[in-house]
Amino acid sequence: MHSTSDRSRRTAGMRPRPLKVGLLGTWAAYRDGFLHRMLTRLSSRPIQPVDSVHCDLLIVGPFDARARQHVRKRFEQGGVLDRLMGFRRPCVLMHLEENVRPTFFPADFVICSDFGGPDPRRIRFPYWMEMLDWSADGFDLGTSNRRHGRLLAIERLMRPLGEAFLRKPFRAAAFMSHLHHPRRQLIDAVRHAMPVDGYGPAFDPSLADHDTSGFTKRDVLAGYAFNLCPENSLFPGYCTEKIPESFDADCLPITWAEPTVRYDFNPRAFVNLCTESDLDLHGRPVLPPLTPERLRQCAAEPLILSRPSLGPLVEFLERMLAAI
Repeated sequence: MHSTSDRSRRTAGMRPRPLKVGLLGTWAAYRDGFLHRMLTRLSSRPIQPVDSVHCDLLIVGPFDARARQHVRKRFEQGGVLDRLMGFRRPCVLMHLEENVRPTFFPADFVICSDFGGPDPRRIRFPYWMEMLDWSADGFDLGTSNRRHGRLLAIERLMRPLGEAFLRKPFRAAAFMSHLHHPRRQLIDAVRHAMPVDGYGPAFDPSLADHDTSGFTKRDVLAGYAFNLCPENSLFPGYCTEKIPESFDADCLPITWAEPTVRYDFNPRAFVNLCTESDLDLHGRPVLPPLTPERLRQCAAEPLILSRPSLGPLVEFLERMLAAI
């Protein structure tokens, strides 16, 4: 027979059981992205990529609705199908980086951009925060922002834009993959005040997507004082990387964003066509006057007024990992 101390020594020398992580409806390079690398950093167990069936943790993204509907049946009956097939129902984390409501799929934990009351199973962490450089906080995850050219420095976003941007060409760049309403109307509104140059698949059909464009936003924006950067859609709390990327490139953002964007960014540091523009007789948006005084006022304002923190997200993920 073996003593308790013998068994303890053998157990101490064993590697911890892997944490099997499956993905469903996430973007293609998700495992190289921010959240997956955060989990790898925080987990006491090695992360093992598996399929969406044989997993301990299933991360559900906002894409591929047909696949979600198929898997949803596994959870609506309390895991009955899992038990019949000999599977243990995984912990489900819904990670919504797009403007999709977290009620479309049953989940144990949710990361989204929606505002909500206190809930230990849910946290608001909008996509733009994934694009920040968190190395000063001890989280150098090795991630990148390929479209922009670099991760966004928090210190830069907390400093005023400065009037140097006024010495850049008085024109706007627009990076777009489509021209669905109201984007074309917004371009027309800005073109009444300045030239607007388009980049991306919406203007160059030969491009499959932004990742194959051969340029970075930051390099292109070096030749512009303004960046027309409307959000994809409107919903309270939903804001992406577009506004801070403009600021990081020393450009004044001209956006179209839901009014609650002011909870993330200083509204005096950019132009929001959703809240500031008038409509002409045909219902088309009209850019507010960009007078020298208005531009100097914008140049004197930082984009972020309070330093963001990873603390709440770290606590949330640690709580989730402890529950698996």
